[in-house]
Amino acid sequence: MDILKFIQNLSEGYSEAIYNQKKYSITKQTFNNGKSYKIYGKELQGTDFISLNYTLLLKKSF
Repeated sequence: MDILKFIQNLSEGYSEAIYNQKKYSITKQTFNNGKSYKIYGKELQGTDFISLNYTLLLKKSF
């Protein structure tokens, strides 16, 4: 699965997931009519976190 499909399959807003036997909070926000996303994940009982901004760019033909 590519990263865009993975992001699109995440629930909007707050959710929780388990990765490597650790529980994480995940927040997804969608902007610009689905053309950009912000993902933030934090380990609930630790200090690990991830922050991702993903933006779709338009291809221009010259």
